[in-house]
Amino acid sequence: MRPGPSGGSVQINSETNERIFLSTVSTNKGRYGRTVFLIVGEQGRQHVVLLPEVVDVRRLFDSTSPALKTRNFQAYSRNKAEINNFGLLDANGRDRLYVGGELFMNSDSTPGFYATNVDVTVAYQ
Repeated sequence: MRPGPSGGSVQINSETNERIFLSTVSTNKGRYGRTVFLIVGEQGRQHVVLLPEVVDVRRLFDSTSPALKTRNFQAYSRNKAEINNFGLLDANGRDRLYVGGELFMNSDSTPGFYATNVDVTVAYQ
């Protein structure tokens, strides 16, 4: 994707994996989408998902490049069928958790491949 003259962002919906480009242009290069986790435990138990506020995304193999920001993380539990930070384990003790967010780019963001780590904490209740 490529930012517009004043920068832009792409939102990835945790429920539908829909991508919304705001002042950006999709170049159909690279892969991006929601992240999927399988949570396994005791049937019928609930869990809470803790997500970071902001994560810096850096260009691969270039630690000096300006960081892009990812924020507005959201979680979607297949069993709860709601976008919030709560989930429920089914009769088999499983839940599929989807996480999405929004990547912000400056107008002068350097083209390339970017990566980061995102800490996702699941508190089992």
